Amino acid sequence: MSLLRILYIESDPHLASQMLENFNPPSGMPEELIARRNKELPDKDKYEYFFQFVPTYETALEILMRHNFDPIGKEKGLPPFNTIFIEVRRKNKLDKYSWIDFLKKVNSIGVERLALTQGFLAHGPEIDGSVREQLANLGVRYYFPKPFSFDRIRSSLKEYCFYSKGSHYTTIESREKPENTSLKRRILRFYNIEGKLEAVELSPIYASQEQSDLLGYNTQK
Repeated sequence: MSLLRILYIESDPHLASQMLENFNPPSGMPEELIARRNKELPDKDKYEYFFQFVPTYETALEILMRHNFDPIGKEKGLPPFNTIFIEVRRKNKLDKYSWIDFLKKVNSIGVERLALTQGFLAHGPEIDGSVREQLANLGVRYYFPKPFSFDRIRSSLKEYCFYSKGSHYTTIESREKPENTSLKRRILRFYNIEGKLEAVELSPIYASQEQSDLLGYNTQK
């Protein structure tokens, strides 16, 4: 299994320690043991995430470059981050950048180049619509006003992962159209976030096209 790796920017060390205690597996626990443990436990007790805490935007950018961009980091086997959980705060004396400077640098380098295309998460004080719009324009998909509960973070991460990866099962079914047996009706089936099977109608094809046109479309896990 692979954990969702999150670069976590936080100015409150007490909150950071609580986050790590609630979400991170014990240091040094092998992934095989984590996978075996997760099979036997309810969702709320599973280890699925790894938060790497950093207090400043400057340090966060340095670590992000080492893990997600620098070829030397890849040679050393440094695991890339899947996303960033950034704190929105006023710039202080420890910050070389503001939160908006940091996000602009990340976007300027390129979210595809950094393999961060699933979007970001952010937390901080209550904010107005203009700040939310700035965050959205810079790739932030979820915002958590403080104080937030760990249960809310966990449920939102589940949702975030589902919408990033999509259904674990997709298949295309084909059926003859009753009014025209030379045409095949095609239906895409998949599971939604509630675990219910849904369907979307695709354009029909001629029966003679079916084998060649459907090659490679069906995926089941």
